Order: sequence, then C-alpha cells, then structure tokens
Amino acid sequence: INAEYMGFFFTFDSNFTVRRKTMAFLLNGATLVRRDGSTIVDTSAALANKVLAFYFAAQWCPDCRIYTPRLKRFYELLSARSKPFEIVFVSSDSSEEEMMTGFQNHADYLALSYTNAELATSLRARYGTFPRRDVERMSPVERISGIPTLLVVDPSGEVIQREVELADPQTMVSEEDYPDISADQMLELASSWFP
Repeated sequence: INAEYMGFFFTFDSNFTVRRKTMAFLLNGATLVRRDGSTIVDTSAALANKVLAFYFAAQWCPDCRIYTPRLKRFYELLSARSKPFEIVFVSSDSSEEEMMTGFQNHADYLALSYTNAELATSLRARYGTFPRRDVERMSPVERISGIPTLLVVDPSGEVIQREVELADPQTMVSEEDYPDISADQMLELASSWFP
C-alpha cells in the first residue's frame, strides 16, 4: 500500500510496517529535462549515488534572477571537481514556455518537467517551499521558505541544508549587489554533503 501524508510518501509492506520511500524512488518515473529540452528517461540512474538538491525558483522572480547565476557557478565548480552532486529545478513559473525560457540561464542540471505538476506540488508541500503568491493555494501547508531556495536532501529526502547562501552578506552594498562567495568558500560550504 502506498500513501502520501503532508508531502511525505510512505509504503506499507505485507506486515503493515511503514517504510519511508527514498527520493530516487519518488522521482522514478518523473520526467526530468535538460536546458536543451532533452528528457531523462532513467531518473534513478541519473540521480544514483549523488547528493541531491532541489532548486525552487521561477523566471518571474527578481531574487531568483540574482541567485541563479551564482548557483550556475556553484554547480559548474562542483562538476569540475567531479563531486557527485545533482540539482533538480522545481519551477514555480506560470507556463512550460516561461519555465524553459528561464531555464536557459541555468547551469546544465536537471529540471522537473512542467508536466509533473502534481509531483512539483508535493515537493513544495513536503518542504514548505513556495512563492508567497501560492500561500493560499497551498494552505494548510506551512510556508517555511520562499523562492529562490536551494534545498539539499539526503537519500531519504531529509533536509541536509536549507537555503544555501552563495553570496557574502558581510560585504553587501545593496540587495542587488551581494558579492559572490569565493570558490574556496563554495567548496567549504558543500564539503559536509559528501562522504
């Protein structure tokens, strides 16, 4: 028997023992896409043995347009160092066209296809991460964070780190002028995620 409660997915075996499902299991069968529009057929293989992060964002969000280039640099740095890391972009855009247009400015990580709206909503509910404009629609789910949010999870989907900060607030001049943290700081930030 499979069940969902408040964004958490469970399965019950023949003895009615509750088992939490892994993220690879939950995303298996989901359609993941790349910036070029190509689809990932075997989701489990694409995510196997990797630290997984969900990037909740949208093209229309000004803060997301500031954060995304930093995330692109971060992802490319970890990829260049052969870190087993993957990001799945969970869009809050209003249309697939808007999502894919904005996705062109991202790194070459994965995105949950716009056609997987039910799974995207379940992920937003599970992690309480959605835009302010969706608070009423997502009720009674508590909003823990808005967008943009990079949320790193373990294989069971438990949060390792929420709201990964890729700018240095100590040297902020204005809201739009957060200097990026250095490559060394980025590597230090991610070091605890990897065995």
